[in-house]
Amino acid sequence: MLQNVINTIVELREKEWGERRIAQHFKEAGYKFMTRYKVTELINGIEDLGIEFYTEKTLEEIFPSIAQHNKRVTEQSVEEDRKLKKVKSERDTYKKKYDQLMKENKDLQERQDLLDDVEKKFDVEKVTRSIPVTPRNSKRMDRATAFMIASDWHIEERVDPKTINGLNEYDLNISEARSREFFKNGVNLLNNMSTFHQIDTLVLGLLGDMITGYIHEELMESNECSPTLAMLRAQEYITWGIEYILKNTELNEIIIPCCYGNHGRTTQRRRVSTGYSNSFEWAMYKNLEKIYEDHEQVEFIVATGSHVYLEIFDNYTIRFHHGDDIRYYGGVGGLTIPLNKAIAGWDTVKKADLTVIGHFHQLTDIGNAVVNGSLIGFGPYALSIKAPYEPAQQAFFLIHETHGKTIFSPIQVMVED
Repeated sequence: MLQNVINTIVELREKEWGERRIAQHFKEAGYKFMTRYKVTELINGIEDLGIEFYTEKTLEEIFPSIAQHNKRVTEQSVEEDRKLKKVKSERDTYKKKYDQLMKENKDLQERQDLLDDVEKKFDVEKVTRSIPVTPRNSKRMDRATAFMIASDWHIEERVDPKTINGLNEYDLNISEARSREFFKNGVNLLNNMSTFHQIDTLVLGLLGDMITGYIHEELMESNECSPTLAMLRAQEYITWGIEYILKNTELNEIIIPCCYGNHGRTTQRRRVSTGYSNSFEWAMYKNLEKIYEDHEQVEFIVATGSHVYLEIFDNYTIRFHHGDDIRYYGGVGGLTIPLNKAIAGWDTVKKADLTVIGHFHQLTDIGNAVVNGSLIGFGPYALSIKAPYEPAQQAFFLIHETHGKTIFSPIQVMVED
């Protein structure tokens, strides 16, 4: 099997296929264990060691995780044999009951025949009522990809309700509760949409400012924990959510594009070319990527630049960005004007059908762009810049195979007392 995999990779690389597309090819061919990371490792091995290195080797030798998988399959086969014996025993029991019911039915039929003879003798009119049955629509459901966008959680930042007229309250405990509401309610929306669409893929966008950090001096006294501890806690929130999605959906894959925000930086001033290497969030994303590197359903795309691009259905490109490159200082036209100017500039570099950002804490759908809300909700800074009140909420939407963005909905995260 390894030789078939190696030959296929060599053939597809000659066609200039990328790692992601090759991994998708293997999934469609039934090789679900061939994740993007395994494809990348084999490509690097072929280039460094040559094809001959793999001649006498097996997949299990190259990837020990596959050997563990085969062991689990064997154990599952034993368990399936045990279940099969149980099913056969139950079948025999039901067969006996069936034979008894057939005998009783024969007796009842003889009685019914006798009654029919009586009706004929007395010219009793027999009336038959037909109830039409409408067949279920067997038409194939349209394909769509679901999106849940997580950004601007600021989990360790404290919001004292006394400072904003009781409109909001936020601390570490509330941030955890709201993060779980995000995943639970997002999954509810996804499963509801699956009634009308074939949804095989979820894109879980992590778009930055998951923590607040120490970028301003006052945050050192107002935050409930340090950036390092906040990063570890945010990682726990996200891990819990990924596991919840896996347990409560029937998805083929979860793709997780990751952008670092401006609050998670380790430096006082914002960096551009080295922003990723000075970001607590980027380190967290890479750690999560390592945790799930062998998981067949989960794929992380961690940006080293400020943008991540994702193509779905081979004809629809989505741009992800935290949003801090957009300069907006208020104004009658709102965020739409500077955002569209930024998109026009970015499109000259790489065209995208949809741009998804966070940063501004205002959930908005403007057609060619989605601006995410926040988990922290309304706070003293929002009040000081005269921002409109908005409850804590995050974005959910669908991309239809042929119609593009068709469904847009907030994911409610406020926890009732």
